[in-house]
Amino acid sequence: MSAMPTWAYTTFRERTTRTGADASRVYRTLASQPSWVVKTAVTLAAVALLAMALILIIPAMIIFIVVILIGTAVERVKRLFRGGARPAITRRNDGEGRRNVRVIPGQSHG
Repeated sequence: MSAMPTWAYTTFRERTTRTGADASRVYRTLASQPSWVVKTAVTLAAVALLAMALILIIPAMIIFIVVILIGTAVERVKRLFRGGARPAITRRNDGEGRRNVRVIPGQSHG
């Protein structure tokens, strides 16, 4: 006698019950997913938050740049009235850019 598959021994009621459980599981899965209304609301909330952040960040960046430019201009004007002094590192007193350096003759670097 050949072995019959298991589904052959099930009754109609067992099959419909199992199908109903599967359909119920599919319905619960679909119902637990967010609807288009929820997706739209979340998207609009994200866009609103991004817009508010940009409204705050862009003016702050512009103000920062303006402050830096004004500070640079003030320093240049102050330097102009001080006699055009350059920073110490760019002063050239001995022709080689060194100040207060005593060269010891006879020693080589190497």
